[in-house]
Amino acid sequence: MKDRTSERALTLIAEWIAAQVERIGARGCVFGVSGGVDSSLVALLLHRARVPDTLAFIMPCGSAPEDARDARRLCRALGIRTRTVDVAPMVEQITGVMSRARGPRQRLIAGNLASRLRQDLLYYEANRSGRLVIGTGDLDETYVGYSSKGATADLFPITGLHKDEVRALLRRGLTPIDAALADQLSAKPASPGYWPGQEAEHELGLSYARIAAALDVIIGQCEITELGVVPFDEGALRQALSEREVAGEDVLRVAALLTQNHHKSFGSPALWRPEPCAAPGLDEER
Repeated sequence: MKDRTSERALTLIAEWIAAQVERIGARGCVFGVSGGVDSSLVALLLHRARVPDTLAFIMPCGSAPEDARDARRLCRALGIRTRTVDVAPMVEQITGVMSRARGPRQRLIAGNLASRLRQDLLYYEANRSGRLVIGTGDLDETYVGYSSKGATADLFPITGLHKDEVRALLRRGLTPIDAALADQLSAKPASPGYWPGQEAEHELGLSYARIAAALDVIIGQCEITELGVVPFDEGALRQALSEREVAGEDVLRVAALLTQNHHKSFGSPALWRPEPCAAPGLDEER
């Protein structure tokens, strides 16, 4: 649909979730809620979908304490049951028997490990109780690979939404329930939550708005391959960049992320790709 921040968009996604749960015959849903904007919108959508027996896991591991408080407040407002599991002891146990990473990468590696353990906990509960695991990744982070490898889910209700659209939908849907919380959560800086103060935009090197604008052009004008982002028509690409006022350097940055992380989302082309070909480059002209 054209306007993905409307009330109709909220309704359509919630109806889709309910239909999938019924079609699959699941008892309910389980998901991780962190107090961040993406998982908060997923919680709101599950509330609106009236999915029976929904359970939210709060799984802190060195993240800011206020994140867990925000998650609990949100779930109380939506009437969603929660279970809190501290993942830190699990991370410590695994890193204790392995060679510890040194330097600044240690926090990142431990954070990725925590993400995978959280996914294991969700699937353990889902398999035990006959529920579905609901993913919380948005379009921008999915395409540029800003996620831990191996993280997956049974349903992905918000991977068609840019981060700014997630914020808008969360504000729209949560305001009638708790206006103050809607304002707080929808404006919260995006973060994986591996440590206090970590911000996604700082690590990505671009704002989500700029990533979204570049992605919209690339998806419409290019083929995304493991060798690079290849324009269908370079003239049409330049025209789209000009019309949408997207900087060439933004496209180059996002294209590099897409190529670097292509292996996370797409299978090996070895058996079906005719012949590898060199991808034409993009210069930085707007």
